[in-house]
Amino acid sequence: MPGSGKTTLAALLVQTLAQNEAAGVILDPKPSRALAETVADVGGTIWSLGGELAWDALPTDPTELANQLLEIEPVDGQMRVYRNAARLQALAQAEG
Repeated sequence: MPGSGKTTLAALLVQTLAQNEAAGVILDPKPSRALAETVADVGGTIWSLGGELAWDALPTDPTELANQLLEIEPVDGQMRVYRNAARLQALAQAEG
């Protein structure tokens, strides 16, 4: 909703994080020039799709991602068998 203060709130959040020497991630779907300037003013990093700063969210080791995904699943006896099989498969692919 335009004019409801989303960008202003995000800018205040960035400034507060900076004052408290805390890290944060702000997602701005617009993107807003004013918010980008606020982030730059406090020494933050701005990443945008297709921008110069590259970022790969996937770990270099495929088993790490597999383990992270599997850890959130509830495990019963049958599920444990499938989880272990998936880990073995990921390890085999990583080595091969």
